[in-house]
Amino acid sequence: MTTPKKWKRGITQRIVRQFAAIILSTVVLVMVALSILMSVSYEKEAQRHLASETYYAYEMIENRLEYLCEHLGIMANNPFILNSLIDPEGRSDYLKQILREYASLNDVVSVALVDSQGEMIFHSLNENIDYKIFPQIYTLLTTGERQSFSDNNGKTYMGLACEYYNSPQGAIIIELNMQNICADALMHDREIDYKVWQGDEVIINTFDDSLEYIQSDLGNQVLQPIIVELNLKVLLGNVQAVVYEPLRNALGRLLLVSVFVVAIGISVSVMIGHRLARPVVELSQKVKALNVGKESTIAPLGTKDELEDVAVAFNEKQAEIIKKITLEKDLTLAQTKIELSQQRSEELLKLNQELYKADRAKSQFLANMSHEIRTPMNAVLGMTELLKDSPLNDTQRHSIATIMSSGKSLMVILNDILDYSKIEMGKLNLDNHPFDLIKCVDESISLHSLSIKEKGLDLIVDIPDSTPKYLLGDVVRLKQVLNNLVSNAIKFTERGYIKIAVSLKEEHEENSELLFYVEDSGIGIADEHQEKLFRSFEQVDGSITRKYGGTGLGLAISNRLVGLMGGEITIDSQLDEGSAFSFNAFLVRADDEQVQELLQQEEDDKKAATLFKVDDAELKKRILLVDDKVANQEVACAMLNRIGLEADLANNGQEAIDLMEQHHYDLVLMDCQMPVMDGFSATEMIRDPDSKLRNHQVPIVAMTANVLNDYQDRCVQVGMNDFLPKPVTISKLNNILEKWLLGNENASSPKHDRSSGDEPEAEEDVKLVRDDCIFDRTGFLSRIGGDENYIAPIMDGFMEDMADSLSEANNCFAESLWERLSLAAHAIKGTAANVGALRLSAKAKILEEKAQRNDSEENKLLLAEIEEELKLFRENVL
Repeated sequence: MTTPKKWKRGITQRIVRQFAAIILSTVVLVMVALSILMSVSYEKEAQRHLASETYYAYEMIENRLEYLCEHLGIMANNPFILNSLIDPEGRSDYLKQILREYASLNDVVSVALVDSQGEMIFHSLNENIDYKIFPQIYTLLTTGERQSFSDNNGKTYMGLACEYYNSPQGAIIIELNMQNICADALMHDREIDYKVWQGDEVIINTFDDSLEYIQSDLGNQVLQPIIVELNLKVLLGNVQAVVYEPLRNALGRLLLVSVFVVAIGISVSVMIGHRLARPVVELSQKVKALNVGKESTIAPLGTKDELEDVAVAFNEKQAEIIKKITLEKDLTLAQTKIELSQQRSEELLKLNQELYKADRAKSQFLANMSHEIRTPMNAVLGMTELLKDSPLNDTQRHSIATIMSSGKSLMVILNDILDYSKIEMGKLNLDNHPFDLIKCVDESISLHSLSIKEKGLDLIVDIPDSTPKYLLGDVVRLKQVLNNLVSNAIKFTERGYIKIAVSLKEEHEENSELLFYVEDSGIGIADEHQEKLFRSFEQVDGSITRKYGGTGLGLAISNRLVGLMGGEITIDSQLDEGSAFSFNAFLVRADDEQVQELLQQEEDDKKAATLFKVDDAELKKRILLVDDKVANQEVACAMLNRIGLEADLANNGQEAIDLMEQHHYDLVLMDCQMPVMDGFSATEMIRDPDSKLRNHQVPIVAMTANVLNDYQDRCVQVGMNDFLPKPVTISKLNNILEKWLLGNENASSPKHDRSSGDEPEAEEDVKLVRDDCIFDRTGFLSRIGGDENYIAPIMDGFMEDMADSLSEANNCFAESLWERLSLAAHAIKGTAANVGALRLSAKAKILEEKAQRNDSEENKLLLAEIEEELKLFRENVL
């Protein structure tokens, strides 16, 4: 039968292959082991031989140098040489001839004779060499000991004193030809390549870099002193092909023996394979004869071994085959269902991921859209505000009022969308600062007092005395939640009352849990609609949307903000009976130091708000603001507007000069570092009596982030009257204006203690935050009068300034202009501090200081940190 023969031939081949593989593997392992042992043995022998040759090479060079030293000693004791040193007039041509003949040796380049002062008397090559520059000359002439030394041109010298009655009268100095000396000493073995260094310079090299060498190793053998003195190093090596020739021959013989062993092993494997395969073939024939799936058995083999056990086991399992076939069909069907279910799950997971990406894209789009719309809307509202104060008739005034009302409503919607998108993207974080809880509630109520009064509603406020007054938290976001709840209560209440209550719910070890409660007697909310309240873009029903307006985001945003404070919002409402919203928040009590600083800040703000409420005539003063950064201009103008003043703007010193030639100004606020013309140059031109300016004596106040003493001194030297450090605060600006516009000499200037070289402490409006704060929102709002409408335009200008400053900084870094890089970092530092970007300002300050050190890698890392910090600031603020 053909089938059993094929089966027999197949199993025999497998057995033969297994035996052959074992034999071959064994032979290969033995060959590898022997090869490694032989290689190590031959390499050690080669290293020993080369080490011996290297030591011999050093000895040959030493003998050659000692030979030269011996001849140098003979010459040093030559009467002609001694006579020439003692009696310079006794020099003869014979002496010169002796020296020239000695210099004609292959190992000596030249011979020179110097007197007891180191001055050269004679040189065999007529060269003018100043030997007094070598310190070894003085040792030689003092001690009489032989000296060896080298110059910067790689020349090697050896000198020996010429003594008369044990007193050196001068010295003979020879210039050695080290290449000839080493080459002559190493010519004893042409088969060995060598390389010789003197110091770091290679003077001889016969190595072929294209070949692989075994190199010598002297081990612990000590070199001769003169070799060490001349800083010589010799390296010998043999080409591998020469060293390992016996090894290759031995490996060839080993390979022949291995082939013979493998051949015998394969022959034995074939014989064993045939004998082992015979019972298996018989078993296969009987298995083939079975009718699988029906009642049949395998006849006994009679081998009484494991193969017999296989036949018995096969008979036992035969009865189970039919059952297994049925079971496999059922399992196949179940597996198909499972695979379909898994495929469906994967599709659902993929769909969920796509929906998540789409939701993130939606949030990013909303953030970008609201930000881009808010910028022109701020301009529209600002210009409308200015137009409102101009002479208008009743119709125009009504139109302006309509524009203002619609614009503010649109700004509320845009702000809601922006907050919602930040929350969705996880980029809205709380900015915790100390605040007055009573003042927070009062400010929220004052925003809605007019609406409450117009509707004739009763207002009830309940804050028990046990409620903590001074707390640590994000007062802006807390007021946002309160304003939303109170606004909704007013919106949906036509008559009755509005109640606002705040109480201490529970005191914990680390914080206080406060309960805020807003109740109204309005239209109420049905039970089936209450679950929709905190969903985004949803309201109770469409009719309410049309009647009352809104985006459906207010409660959704409030719910998320309360969640960030560790609490939750609840509602208790009945249709036509009113609603009651309450939420809890976990806030930390402010300590005594924080309370005192908060009270001091409020006092400073009160002073700033009332300083110029004196006489309208005083407000006619004309101010010029000179600064190249848009954000700095916006902040300063907002602070001046808060006081009731306005200023003309100039972007650099040249623009300031042009304006001062046309107008008379009472005060100039001057930045120091600007393009085109800086503040120092502009001040010098203003003080120049020959210039065409109208007021040469106008008070000039420097505005800069550099508060070091020497910088202030420079401001005074060029003619500036005072100094206003950045970030500019309302209290410091008030002091400056009171001093230079109202003539109050008692007003203090915001300079720090000049007895110290350190920078001043943190300004009063940023004391309550650390310099690692991404955005000091409270301090920034205090500078611009608390009007959040200023934030968007100022931040837009700030981002434009940062783009220009970072571009300038990167260009300076690329061109290694470290001084200009420091100035660019200085600009970033001051502008960032002005808008409350404290951590960004701190990073820029470090770059400003370290840019002067020309550390390229460190400056590169700092630039990257500043760019990342600006990105974080944008995500947290814009």
